[in-house]
Amino acid sequence: MDVEPDVICHTVLIDKHFKMNNIQDATSLFKEYVDRVLKPDTMTCTALLSGYCKTNNIQVATSLFKQINDSGLEPDNVAYTALLSGYCIMGGIDMATTLVNGIKDKRIQPDGHAKSTTRHLITRKLKFQ
Repeated sequence: MDVEPDVICHTVLIDKHFKMNNIQDATSLFKEYVDRVLKPDTMTCTALLSGYCKTNNIQVATSLFKQINDSGLEPDNVAYTALLSGYCIMGGIDMATTLVNGIKDKRIQPDGHAKSTTRHLITRKLKFQ
């Protein structure tokens, strides 16, 4: 019996590859997923975005975030928090500020993690001024 993996299966596999630091495998799996004419959902894109941020591939994550927006998908709170955390790790205060303003513009309610990350960024910015 042939069973085709669905969106949830691909999302879990992408997430697990990133957790094992297999960036290339996660990216290949995503490309395979898209090539099979499966349309990625917000959860799948967020898993990829989060993985890139956690592996310090912030430029790739930023590009993916733009692609997500351009595709018509709505990034969720988890996507914004992942990118905000990535900016925090790399010290991208200006990028994080722009992102926080984007969250407000889209009327997305930040969760506790996003709020604490924002506080951390503001504290860090004030410390170095």
